[in-house]
Amino acid sequence: MTQGPKTTELIQMVNVENLLLDYENPRLTTAGVEASQEALLKELYNRYDLDDLIVSLARNGYFSEEPLIAVQHKGGAAKLFTVVEGNRRLAALKILLSEDAQKTVGAKNVPKPLPEVVGRLNPVPIKVYPSRAEIVPYLGVRHIVGVKPWDALAKAKYIERLVSAGYSIGQVKEKVGIQRGDVVQRWLLTFYLLNQANSIADEPWHTAREDFNFSFLYTSVGYQSIREYLEMDAGILASPHPDPVPKKARKKLLDHMWDLYGAPDRPELRKVRESREIRQLAAVYETPEALGVLRAGAPLPEAYRRSIGEAAEMVELVRNASYQLDQANALAPHHRKNPEARKFAKRCLDSAQHLYQTLED
Repeated sequence: MTQGPKTTELIQMVNVENLLLDYENPRLTTAGVEASQEALLKELYNRYDLDDLIVSLARNGYFSEEPLIAVQHKGGAAKLFTVVEGNRRLAALKILLSEDAQKTVGAKNVPKPLPEVVGRLNPVPIKVYPSRAEIVPYLGVRHIVGVKPWDALAKAKYIERLVSAGYSIGQVKEKVGIQRGDVVQRWLLTFYLLNQANSIADEPWHTAREDFNFSFLYTSVGYQSIREYLEMDAGILASPHPDPVPKKARKKLLDHMWDLYGAPDRPELRKVRESREIRQLAAVYETPEALGVLRAGAPLPEAYRRSIGEAAEMVELVRNASYQLDQANALAPHHRKNPEARKFAKRCLDSAQHLYQTLED
């Protein structure tokens, strides 16, 4: 099991009703907004498939080998704790143990805990730390490079939170266990871009939307032509900052979001359907004629055919075909008269002659 941060605190047994869900949980769309416990419970239930976990708890109880990780809740008369690590487990426990919670989230047919496990469901073990900062390395290793990784958006939110708290990029890399390349900077830049787009759009793109793929935006900012199209600073990848797109290019940022995701309420208008098409979009952005065709309403493949990207792709295909033919020529003396090889060799000859004539015209 992944080890937590060093602490002198012993494991405590605390009643579930004294444990609070964490509104700063990076996996939640409301992360950073002090949402109500009911709203947090609903989102966790609706988005993170708690049913199997609830059934497991009802049958097996809570395994004390993996305590919840918490900090003391500030404010309130009762002794409350905010659970920083283990929100899915806590939400499942709350739903299993409370009919009111079941009504709140609309859970149906929640199983009754087996009599022999009731005592292992409430109270549950927690470890309490003096501050969130003490838990940072544990969360980074566990959810960014560890055995229970968050999705890309949750990782980006977490990294942005560390930077906002005053950590440098180098310190963030060290704490989350990622030193290679610009991965951390790209997550952070992508998060800043999404926030900027949503701040200037008439209607925001909701990350909870099933077809919203944060990795599309992450992949897109890896292309220099897309960063240049958005008129971002040349060094933006090395040193991301909030609102990375200058004011004069904000319309381009909204257009780019439409290319990747469609309108906030009409995803079917998007130009990109799968991640490999982002390479085509980057090529289109480099060619004014192709970009004009795209903005006039043409589908991405049609615009791509007008771009320098298609020419580069053609050269690459011809280069690869030439290389493979050279390999076949080296083997041919050992397989003379092979009928199938002769058939395809003739087809290659005809195609090569046609290609050469077309390029000459």
